[in-house]
Amino acid sequence: MTRLVCTLPFIVGGAIIIAPVIADFITEPFRAMFYPGERFDRPQPAYGIPQAKRARGLHEEAILEYEKIISEHPGQLKAFTEMIDIAVIDLCDEDRARSIFHRGLAELTEDSDRKALIHVFEATVSRLHGKPEWYNSQQQRVLDIPEQENKAPVDEPDGYTSRRFHAGGGGQYRNPAEPQHPDSRKKVAYTKKP
Repeated sequence: MTRLVCTLPFIVGGAIIIAPVIADFITEPFRAMFYPGERFDRPQPAYGIPQAKRARGLHEEAILEYEKIISEHPGQLKAFTEMIDIAVIDLCDEDRARSIFHRGLAELTEDSDRKALIHVFEATVSRLHGKPEWYNSQQQRVLDIPEQENKAPVDEPDGYTSRRFHAGGGGQYRNPAEPQHPDSRKKVAYTKKP
């Protein structure tokens, strides 16, 4: 009995220390439903508004909406890439795209975002510089199809000349005078059940 009396304060003390941890572990999923974490402590950027304005052809207004997103949520890579895309594709203004690019490099803090912005800028601006040299050389190439009239048939890999086996022709080649395809498969007897 004295042993129980001596250990009772330690058991109660341990329970007092561990109880909040266990209670927090059990109630956390239910608390998260009503009180979300700190990640969404304020509204997220609304990219649908500028995308809708761009789809309607309101390019300047779309850029202004992206500017609002950048002012409210600094460090948004997507806003810079979308503005560059609008400046190059819709407005065909390389200087404006370049100024947006340089501003994005100055404002973005993460190296991975900067590298992605550089990649997107180079790929998007290249659309203004016309077709690449390899494409132009391919367009100038003339495809000369050889004349097939009065020529021998094409040799097949097995050595036969222009003999095509047609599976639906009862195992025969086009010309019945030629040797036919021997069917070496084993036949399995089949009888239909009544």
